[in-house]
Amino acid sequence: MESFLNKYLSLCNKNDILVIKVGEKISDDIFKTKLTKNNIDSLLDKLNNLDIKTNVKYESDIIEYRYNNYIIKKRKKEISYKKINIIDFLNTDKLYLIRINLDQNDNIVPCENEYEKIDKYDSMIININSNFDLIIRDYKDYYTSSIKIKKPNNVKDFMKILNSLNF
Repeated sequence: MESFLNKYLSLCNKNDILVIKVGEKISDDIFKTKLTKNNIDSLLDKLNNLDIKTNVKYESDIIEYRYNNYIIKKRKKEISYKKINIIDFLNTDKLYLIRINLDQNDNIVPCENEYEKIDKYDSMIININSNFDLIIRDYKDYYTSSIKIKKPNNVKDFMKILNSLNF
C-alpha cells in the first residue's frame, strides 16, 4: 500500500484524485464496502481521539444516477455530471485504493433512459487538516466510508493518520 501511495499521492489534484474505500476484501476482484453503524461509530471515535483539525459538512437527499463510467449527481436543485476513468487500483484486506481521472462537465448533462444504478443517500464530509476528505454516506440500510484526496500529501503524515484509524 505504501508503494502505491508513494507513486500517486504526490500527483493528486482536482481532476486526478485518489479514493480509498473502507471495507473488507472478499477476493482479488471483490471488495465489500457496506459498513454497519458500529463500524462508523468506531471510526468517528478514533478520529475524535486524534489531534487533528477537522471541518464537518452535511448534505442530505443526494441522488446519484450511474451508467457505464458516468455519474450524474443531484443535490437539492444542483446537478453535476462527471466521467470517471480508473487509472490504477490496489485491493488490500481493509482498503481499496483507486486512482481516478475525472472528466467533469457541468454544462452538458447526457440524458439516459435507463441507469445501471440509482443511489439515494445522506453524506457527512469531514475535511481533515485541509488535506483530504473522509466521506461517510448513509444509505438508510447500510453505510459506506471513503477517503478522497484531491491535492498532494506527505506519505508519512498520511500513513500516520491511516494507522491511527486502524487501517
